[in-house]
Amino acid sequence: MSSSEVSIEEARKRLGDYINAALLTGTVTIITRNGRPAARIAPLETAMSTTTTEYGTWNNYGDASSVRVEDSVAAFLNEFADDYDFNGLVRAYRDAINEALPEDVSLNGDNFYGPYPRIDDAGELIREAIESVDLGALAEQYDTTSEVESR
Repeated sequence: MSSSEVSIEEARKRLGDYINAALLTGTVTIITRNGRPAARIAPLETAMSTTTTEYGTWNNYGDASSVRVEDSVAAFLNEFADDYDFNGLVRAYRDAINEALPEDVSLNGDNFYGPYPRIDDAGELIREAIESVDLGALAEQYDTTSEVESR
């Protein structure tokens, strides 16, 4: 079981990723406030009944030209990135991908994890899940230049 330490600000930004890491890989995340440990995200004992393995990275399945999900969103928005709540859009995109992925498979950071042994056709299922998410429709919800916000 591995562990990591993050600031409360980082934990706020990527809470879902840290929960997925606890659930899928047993990672314990220590949350710090002013540099001191304040809380921890750890797996429940029952959550550790399944062995998981890495299925690949965002670069393998999501976007061969981008190493990170954030890079893909930035490339999609291009010169209009400043017109959007970028961090909110990235979170929504990650959440939508996780919703579309097969049960027990998740995007955690820029890596995909799932049960061991691997699901048959896991790569194809991951690609299909990513392709099913309409980033353009999500982006509309995070457009800061529109008069009415639909979040």
